[in-house]
Amino acid sequence: AAFGTTPAEVTAALRDQYRQVDDISDDEMLDTMDEVLQLQSKTPGKVPLTLIVLDEMQQYINDDNDRALAVQVLYPTADTPIASATVATAQSAGWIWDIGLPTRRGVGYVYSSSHTGDDQAEQDLRRYLRNTMSEQQAESAQLRQLKFEPGHRESFWQKNCVAVGMSAGFIEPLEASALALVEMSAALIRDDMPADRSVMELTAQRFNQRFSYRWERIVDFLKLHYVLSQRRDSDYWRDHQDPATIPAGL
Repeated sequence: AAFGTTPAEVTAALRDQYRQVDDISDDEMLDTMDEVLQLQSKTPGKVPLTLIVLDEMQQYINDDNDRALAVQVLYPTADTPIASATVATAQSAGWIWDIGLPTRRGVGYVYSSSHTGDDQAEQDLRRYLRNTMSEQQAESAQLRQLKFEPGHRESFWQKNCVAVGMSAGFIEPLEASALALVEMSAALIRDDMPADRSVMELTAQRFNQRFSYRWERIVDFLKLHYVLSQRRDSDYWRDHQDPATIPAGL
C-alpha cells in the first residue's frame, strides 16, 4: 500500500506510526535499547560494548521549588529595546524571571507548591505581566505549567550509562548553573572515554566523585541567594531561613 498520496494522509500515517508517548516504564526503555543494540550486533544474542548517554530521564532525590508557569510575551513594537540581563523578581512563594530575547520576552514564575496553589501563582504572574502590558493582554496570555522534582542523581555514571543534562539533575533555573555541567560532562567523557571494560568502573567512580561535588556546590550557591535575603513576609521565605534547610557548607 502507498504511504500516502496527500500531505494529510502522510501526516496521519506518521502520527499513527509514531504515536505521542507521555511516559514509559524502565522495562520498556531497556527493551527498546536492547532491540536497537541488537541491530548493531554481528553476534546473535549479544550487543556491542556501548556507552549510553541519557538525557531527560528524571530521577531526583530532594524537593523545594517544584512548579513553574511560563509565557511568551511579544514586544509591543519592532524597535522595543531588548534587556541586556535577566531580571529576577522575588514573590511570596518563589521568583519570576524576565528574559529579553530578539523577538519576545520569556517570562515565568518558579514557585513552591507547598507554599502556594496553582491558581494563586497564576494570579501573581498575571499581576506582574500587567506592569508591561494592558490588563486584557495579561489576562489572555497563554501560560504553560511545568512540574519538576528538584534534585540530582546519587550516581551519574552507572555501568555503561552516563547521565548528562536533565537526566543528571535539575534544581531550579536560578542562575542556570547546570548549563556549565553539561559542557564539563561532555569534556570529561571525551577525555576519559574508557578504551575497554576493564577501566570503565574506575572511570565511572572518578566521574561520579567529581560531579557529586559539583552538584553539591551548585545547591550551596543557589541556597545562598535565599539565605542572604532579608524577606520575612511569607512562610516561603521564613522556611528558607530555617537552619535545618541550610547546607553545612553555608
